Amino acid sequence: MRRMPDAAEVSLIKKCQEGREDAFRELMEKYQRRVYWIAYNMLSNYDTAREIAQEAFIRVFRNIGRFDVKKNFYTWLYQITVNLCIDRMRKLSHGKTVDIDGIGGLADPTPTRDPAESGERTETRARVHLAL
Repeated sequence: MRRMPDAAEVSLIKKCQEGREDAFRELMEKYQRRVYWIAYNMLSNYDTAREIAQEAFIRVFRNIGRFDVKKNFYTWLYQITVNLCIDRMRKLSHGKTVDIDGIGGLADPTPTRDPAESGERTETRARVHLAL
């Protein structure tokens, strides 16, 4: 069963849609802790969670005019926050690199004198690098 928005929240959202900054500030104060904790629980970083919370409210501010007051505001805000966290995680994972020289003994600190063994090791490193 879906929870209907209460009259006070609908009134507050309508005031936000009219451009009233005081109403938006009140809406932010009501939800800022929850938004922050959603972001922190997903990202495990205080500063990043703070940035995400700020960005979530910026998105709400920009798009509040399109919000349907018959819907649950918190569900909308939650989804915005989660999507921002997922985007941040994707962005962070794209820049990660792995040092293949230290993987599983593939890199031998003592050079080998056997060219065949050296060639095999080089080929194995290349395969691992391609797989990554």
